[in-house]
Amino acid sequence: MKDICDSCGLSRDGLYRHFLSTKEVFIAENNFHNMHEVMKSANPILEIVDYHAKLLLHEYFKLLMHY
Repeated sequence: MKDICDSCGLSRDGLYRHFLSTKEVFIAENNFHNMHEVMKSANPILEIVDYHAKLLLHEYFKLLMHY
């Protein structure tokens, strides 16, 4: 959990504002990882979309920190 909190810039409490349990956090992380792998192998244009999706996700978590 510490690695996840560190990578998204949230405290443990901040993370649990958006997920009800540790299991939900790991399911979401796994879904994101699976989506990422599919997008990487699909097409070069998807690499661009993937890059921007990561940026948006990073910005989203930064915004969450302010609430």
